[in-house]
Amino acid sequence: MGNEIQQERSVDELQMLMDNIELLLANRLTVYEKEKLFYCKIEDGNIGALPAGVFVLPLGVLIKLWESGDFLAKCPDCGNTVYIISAVGSMGSGSNQYKAFCPKCSKKVIGRKKNMILLWKPSLDLYVEYCEDKQQRESLSLSEVIEYLKNA
Repeated sequence: MGNEIQQERSVDELQMLMDNIELLLANRLTVYEKEKLFYCKIEDGNIGALPAGVFVLPLGVLIKLWESGDFLAKCPDCGNTVYIISAVGSMGSGSNQYKAFCPKCSKKVIGRKKNMILLWKPSLDLYVEYCEDKQQRESLSLSEVIEYLKNA
């Protein structure tokens, strides 16, 4: 039952991201400046690689990865930009799979990059810079972040 709730929350968050990606990107500086916004946890926001493990990537880190282009790809259906939110793979073989969303198609997209290092390196660099201390930070939920930005 707990897993069903987690999956439902993940689907809801994915839809919220699709519906509000322009708002989030347009207000990225506000997200970067406000810790409660930056450290918003996205249910599926993570990167995992063998043998290193899994790291949670909060909203602020995801936005930085989207802004840099490191967590962007092309939609196989419409050719538009997709926004990667999670990835898993092997550092040894380079094989990988990412989960993303296409705001134009309003669909979840599963894809692959040429090599896992293309996803791992930039996300690990930002994780070390912003999250490595593993200190629990108070943050808003994604719906609260969106509401905050709409009213700002």
